[in-house]
Amino acid sequence: MQKSRKQLTKLYLMNAIGNGCLAGAAWVAVLASAGFTAAQIGICETIFHIVSLTCEIPSGVAADVFGRKKMMVLSGASALIAGLMKAFSGGSFALVALSMIFSALSYNLASGSDAALAYESLKAEGLEKNYDRYSSNGSIIYRVFGGLATLAAGFTITLGMQKAELLDVAFMVIHIGIALSLQEIRSDKPQLIKPWTAIKNCYIESFRFLRQHMKILKVLVVNSLIGGVDVLLLFFLQEEFTEAGLSNGLLGPALFITSLGGVVGSMISKKIRRTPIRTLAMICATGVLLGFATGLTELPLIMMFGGFISAMLDDRIQMKTDVMLNNSVPSEQRSTLISVSSFLFSLIMIILSPLAGIIFSIF
Repeated sequence: MQKSRKQLTKLYLMNAIGNGCLAGAAWVAVLASAGFTAAQIGICETIFHIVSLTCEIPSGVAADVFGRKKMMVLSGASALIAGLMKAFSGGSFALVALSMIFSALSYNLASGSDAALAYESLKAEGLEKNYDRYSSNGSIIYRVFGGLATLAAGFTITLGMQKAELLDVAFMVIHIGIALSLQEIRSDKPQLIKPWTAIKNCYIESFRFLRQHMKILKVLVVNSLIGGVDVLLLFFLQEEFTEAGLSNGLLGPALFITSLGGVVGSMISKKIRRTPIRTLAMICATGVLLGFATGLTELPLIMMFGGFISAMLDDRIQMKTDVMLNNSVPSEQRSTLISVSSFLFSLIMIILSPLAGIIFSIF
């Protein structure tokens, strides 16, 4: 138990560091303050999602074949390269846009690897039933530090793009150091076959598993839809709060309070574990859609409440899906199948983003 506890603590720290000073709204604010237009920022976001969509599943396969620890180290290295490129871009949009490729790779390489490593660490000591607690705590850390980064957006703007990015680079150096100290855990026996053969087998077996377990695939799709609507609501609330008359001084606190709904959702997931997935999906989908509707009211308190509820229910269904997936999938395809979930989310985001933009522009 002592070994898994140390491993999980390191993963918690990496989760917190991953939401450094340029997370979420802070990153957008710093780019805007550096003189980049909304169209240029939008192009950067598009590049990020295209690369993420393309590399998500291959990165999961690489983690299963070559090791999750190696992918976590490469994730930190990719983020470090992205930070250095932006810090020394000299205002070049081309360099900033290019850096988004490395930012997306950093996200992809960590996605699936951290969860698989945590689950395998617990499973090695017969403690896999405690994975839902790890997943919940990790989500709380992610939400809290992401919210704090949003609150600190004014501070990062004051630093300026170069200093803020160099601060993020310092975070990534720590991230890499922790990743190097992780212990690789593999419950499956390594096979003495060529890497490309192993990669091909991982793809084949992973998608064969999904074909044979359509219920899991359906849960992944529903979870991605719910998550997509919630993320888009929180994204557009930044603009909607301003249009509703909320001052710039109150924007950060309002977004932070809204994001705390995710913390509550993660906390209650520890207490409510036996709700059937179908029932939970219906409750969460209804609640998130109602939360999305409050974003059209132009009433700050109602919008804040709707965003809070949406984030809470999104994290609740995410925790349930995460635990269900890890308990069901084979160890040797764990990272790959978790990456399939992230792939579905990216695909749905590309489809829903323009639709949400049209809805908010009309209303």
